[in-house]
Amino acid sequence: MLKLLSPKEIQTIQLEILSTINGYCREIGLKDSLCGGTLLGAVRHKGYIPWDNDVLMMPREDFDRFVARFKADGMTVMNLAEADDCAETFTIICKNGTVLIDRNFGQELWGVNVDLFPIDGALDDNIEDHYRKLDAVRKNFSPYARTTKL
Repeated sequence: MLKLLSPKEIQTIQLEILSTINGYCREIGLKDSLCGGTLLGAVRHKGYIPWDNDVLMMPREDFDRFVARFKADGMTVMNLAEADDCAETFTIICKNGTVLIDRNFGQELWGVNVDLFPIDGALDDNIEDHYRKLDAVRKNFSPYARTTKL
């Protein structure tokens, strides 16, 4: 029978995942950083912002190495960019034996997880060209994508 986890229990699982990832990154020399609401919560609240689980980011090269090599007991890496039924372009690290129901879709999708985002650099010499290319990529992923105004 499934047990409904409290927000505190979910955060505890996420901290376990985060600690495992950070230890692995330090061990093999990958750069990782808190980001989004997790970074804001750590600085402003000295803890979590309950509604945000944008947890980690890595330079693209380190991200690719991590996704290809990371293994930890009780955890699964899911590269959403490779999933046929998902338009996301990041990776999640899930705790095995847990289920997360996505409120947007009302269905079980993954286990309790943390998000891991790649950092892709902008072109130093022609930022306008970079944004045109980025807009072209966005249009392929979503019919709701907006163009970037410079």
